[in-house]
Amino acid sequence: MLASIIIRTYNEEKHLPELLETIQNQDKSLVDIETIIVDSGSTDQTLTIATQFNCRITYIKKEEFTFGRSLNIGCEFAKGEFLVFISGHCIPVKNDWIQQLVKPLIDNKAVYSYGQQIGRDTTKFSEQQVFKKFYP
Repeated sequence: MLASIIIRTYNEEKHLPELLETIQNQDKSLVDIETIIVDSGSTDQTLTIATQFNCRITYIKKEEFTFGRSLNIGCEFAKGEFLVFISGHCIPVKNDWIQQLVKPLIDNKAVYSYGQQIGRDTTKFSEQQVFKKFYP
C-alpha cells in the first residue's frame, strides 16, 4: 500500500528540508510513501530542495491558488491509496507519524484520521490556543 503525502508550498526553503528529512525517516512497515509537492510559484530554493528529496512536483498558478484547489491538484496527482496532508512548515514529531495516521484506516476502524499539532516557540499565541483546544 502507498500513502501519498501532499504538501502545499510557496517559498518554504526554511522549513522544507527538516520536513522532508522527517518524512524520509518515517517507519514504512505498513505503507510505502510518496511525497507530492504542489507549488504555487516559489522563487526561493523550495523546488531544488524538493527535487533533492525525490518529491513528485506539480504546480498551481499563483493567481489560481486556493488552499482547497491546491490540495485537489495534489490528490489528482497522487498515486497512493491514502492521502496525507501537511503544510510545508510543519514537522512530524515522531517517526511513526504516518503509521499512526493510516493504521486505523487499514484496520477499517476509521474513514479518516488526523494528528495532534503542537506549535513551535515562535508560533503565534492565538494559534497556540487553537492547538490546545482542538489537539489536546
